[in-house]
Amino acid sequence: EAGCAADAIAILQEPNCVVNLVFSDVRMPGDMDGLGLSRWIFENRPNIAVILASGDLGKTTAMEDLCGAEAMGKNK
Repeated sequence: EAGCAADAIAILQEPNCVVNLVFSDVRMPGDMDGLGLSRWIFENRPNIAVILASGDLGKTTAMEDLCGAEAMGKNK
C-alpha cells in the first residue's frame, strides 16, 4: 500500500520487491498522478500489470493512449 506515486515507486525500487499488479486511481496526492505512475511502471517494471480507475470519463482516452488497452469508466 502506498499513499502517493512517489511512495509506490520507492516500494517498486526495493531490491526484494515482488509485485504482480498495481491498482491506482488516476487522481492521487503528490506531484505525480496515476497516469504518471503507470508510465513509470511501463518503462521500468514492464512485467507488472496496471489497473487504473477514474470517475472522469475524459481520462479514458489518455489511459487508452498510455497502455493501448480498452478503458472502462467506473460508475459513480
